[in-house]
Amino acid sequence: MDHLPRLVDCTLREGQQAAGVYFNSEQRRLLLRLLGSVGVDEIEIGYSARDAEIAGQIAEARDLAPSARIAVWCRALAGDIEIALAGRPDVVSVSAPVSDLHIEHRLRKSRSWVLERVGQLGRILSTRNVYASLGLEDATRAQPEFVVEVAQAAEAAGFARVRIADTVGIGTPASIALLVEMLKARVSVDIGIHAHNDFGMGAANALTALHAGAKWADVSVLGVGERAGIASLEEVVGFMNLRLHRREYDLRPLATLAALMADVTGDPLSKRRPIVGKAIFECESGLHQDGIAKLSETYEPYAPEKIGAAWTLSLGMKAGGAAVRSALARCGIEADPMSISEITARLRAASREAGRALTQAEFVELAHQVVWKVNGLQPGSA
Repeated sequence: MDHLPRLVDCTLREGQQAAGVYFNSEQRRLLLRLLGSVGVDEIEIGYSARDAEIAGQIAEARDLAPSARIAVWCRALAGDIEIALAGRPDVVSVSAPVSDLHIEHRLRKSRSWVLERVGQLGRILSTRNVYASLGLEDATRAQPEFVVEVAQAAEAAGFARVRIADTVGIGTPASIALLVEMLKARVSVDIGIHAHNDFGMGAANALTALHAGAKWADVSVLGVGERAGIASLEEVVGFMNLRLHRREYDLRPLATLAALMADVTGDPLSKRRPIVGKAIFECESGLHQDGIAKLSETYEPYAPEKIGAAWTLSLGMKAGGAAVRSALARCGIEADPMSISEITARLRAASREAGRALTQAEFVELAHQVVWKVNGLQPGSA
């Protein structure tokens, strides 16, 4: 692979760790097929010690997403690694804690134990034809120098990638950039980022890490994962395609992927969800409608047709005279300035009373009433 930043989809591992998330075989197959269509570079299909059919799942993933590398996640245990290797994945991802909180209080171990274990497991993997990745668990709460020390031990043991894990989502773009830059200066292996979203910065932290020199960023569909999840596939790949011009990533399957994940989780998909929400190009504000009518780029971050959407201009209490004038022209209704002012006033009042924008039919009826009144006509008059 070239030097360009790449994406690892973790929906089948991190996503399925989320409480209440279960994929049936049909959903799993559809997910893999769609991820392959998007063009993600690596798919982490599961956890070796939990998934009894890991070898079959690897084969299935290769069949349905042939262009992606297939990865299996493991604890820092030789047994987990052997289970993963038996299925012949392209990538084995091992997770090891680097914060004292996890090392001492969760595992009852020491920093020296972590360094020794990283060396042991790296040597096992270095004898196999596999890309070895080491996850630095809880790296954002660890002592920075120890994070570097573990990364250097991983490189010496033959790991090809170290993956920063912001395990509880406390990183900020500034702190993540510093951590990536520190590792880039001290090791030569690939750097990845696994950014949780507990404070809503998952996608921002993932993209910042890539900008700072990381090569790999973890994502999941709708960001589903433990607690508030991780960086979302649609936000990260959307930005990479639409703003960084990474056209090898196809945005067309994203809406179907989002609907699939909403079905799996049982959580309704917000109509204002970035990239995949059905209402993100609905506009009711008069100021914005005026700008869009003159030049759509004034209030759009990207052309809506790039994600299969289109502008929908609603008319309600937020509309101004310019928006009403444009709407009248679209409907083929001629009105003088006095009529437009009255139509605008009536529109706002009707919308306020209804608690919603008016439909096009309601707007047309209201406009005709005003025009007929101004011209001394009756409904239906020629």
